[in-house]
Amino acid sequence: MVVTANNHAFDMGDSGRERTLQQLDLRGIYHSGTYASPYMQQNTPIVEINGISVAILSYAQFVNTGTEIYKNSGQLYKMNLLDLQQIQQDIAAARERHAEFILLYVHWGSENTNTPNSYQLETAQQLANLGADAIIGSHAHAIQPAEYLTAADGRKVFCIYSMGNLISSMPRDINQDALLLNLHLVRTKGKVCLEQVSYMCVTGGIWENRQFATLPSRLTLQSGHQTSRMQASIQRTNAILASVITEETCFSYADYGDLYEE
Repeated sequence: MVVTANNHAFDMGDSGRERTLQQLDLRGIYHSGTYASPYMQQNTPIVEINGISVAILSYAQFVNTGTEIYKNSGQLYKMNLLDLQQIQQDIAAARERHAEFILLYVHWGSENTNTPNSYQLETAQQLANLGADAIIGSHAHAIQPAEYLTAADGRKVFCIYSMGNLISSMPRDINQDALLLNLHLVRTKGKVCLEQVSYMCVTGGIWENRQFATLPSRLTLQSGHQTSRMQASIQRTNAILASVITEETCFSYADYGDLYEE
């Protein structure tokens, strides 16, 4: 499933936004965040993963072409803005459609910093109070901390403020650290909960022949590829996250070596 709500959603106008949705549909890829109609906005796919129904709802704080202009356009179905009233309604609607776990993807905050700003911190708590089960952030082009928030009803809600760039040509080290996040959901006595969160360090922005790639940092270390760069990336990532969630390190190069054959 692809989340499509971000500040670049209208960079190529309505035609670009619509073409993106068409291409995802042609390839059978679920998506959330931008929509072709009000009906589609109200019926974001709820996906079943190993018997657990998960709603992945996607929102953006702003739009490059003008957030206020978009707010006044009368066509707010085209992309979900990070609006608390709408999110409350969307969470309630997803529960009515039997979603057992609500994951909110939010495109927010300031760029090129490892520190979430006050808006992110305040909004994350509000989203937890509204009923989110997990909050996943993006937009900073850098990894930002994770924490467990206590919602108004006492639930513990996992939040990571930014996972960094999965892949990018941006040159700074801060822009090339990223992670793959693993959320382990379990059903106990009929109730779904988030039992464990872990991550794999990856490093992006690797350039060769005018092409960019992202590689799993520890597996790449095992192959002897860009060793010092990978070690530095792992250290930066773990300094931000390791006190809250666990890095997955039990990987064997023998299991993944075919990724590096070319």
